[in-house]
Amino acid sequence: MVTVVNEELYHAFIRHILSDVAERRIDTGEYLPRGRRRSIRVGKQSRRVFVHGDHVCYQNEQFHDSDTEYRLNMAVAAAESVEQKRLGRSWGSNSKACVEVAEALLDSKCERLKNRFLRSDRHPRSQSMAGYAALPSDSPLVRLAQTIRRQVSRYRSRNPDWLRDFGSQLERFRSSHFRDPEWFREVEAWHVRWLSDLEKRLEFEWVEAMRIVSMARLCQERRKFQQAAAIYRGAILITRRAQMNEGLRVVVLAWLRVSVKASLRETRPLPDPVYTGPRQPGTHPRA
Repeated sequence: MVTVVNEELYHAFIRHILSDVAERRIDTGEYLPRGRRRSIRVGKQSRRVFVHGDHVCYQNEQFHDSDTEYRLNMAVAAAESVEQKRLGRSWGSNSKACVEVAEALLDSKCERLKNRFLRSDRHPRSQSMAGYAALPSDSPLVRLAQTIRRQVSRYRSRNPDWLRDFGSQLERFRSSHFRDPEWFREVEAWHVRWLSDLEKRLEFEWVEAMRIVSMARLCQERRKFQQAAAIYRGAILITRRAQMNEGLRVVVLAWLRVSVKASLRETRPLPDPVYTGPRQPGTHPRA
């Protein structure tokens, strides 16, 4: 988990979460008519229409029409974290966070997301927006911030576990997109502890030991090639001990030996080996 507020991380997360939107649309991009069932006919078959965007597809009914309120809440939560650090308190952070997210939304390249929130601004303006005192009361930014505040308040009232979801989404973004130096230090420390525990065990399956490969790849990404080669060599020893199908063991050992050479040549991590046979020990390919 993120323990210290890294403002660069939080601002990058806001831009990321506002860069897409998932909506219930068919493949051509068209919306289903209001009141229509959530499926379409393709030939003689009925096909489900999921809520999806450019980079995500929800294959459940977590969202009725779109994930806009969810995204908005994630962005505001990130902005609130930065404001709470700056103010030294939680009071007053929401108003400023809503303005910051409104600015980020207006700068977003996702027109579908932007238009959804601009169209939703049809309610009378609230009189409790003290955080907007420095802006004209009829400013488009103020109106958008008020819309954002209403939608976030509604989402949080319906989803009491939203803070847990925010922490999970932020950590996922950090590990897959941001990867600040502190994240690398935390992951490396975790891997060292995990490897120490694994080496004490007498029996383990390869699926449990695969994390050592991700450990070596992280070292390659950070250009710690000698350390990566040493970890790959350790992976060879672990592979020889792991419970796995012998055909898989041969493929993995060959791949690891090549990975050692690649690390010593200071090249990027190799793609995963291709193996389609059985993985469990004692199993044999079908005739």
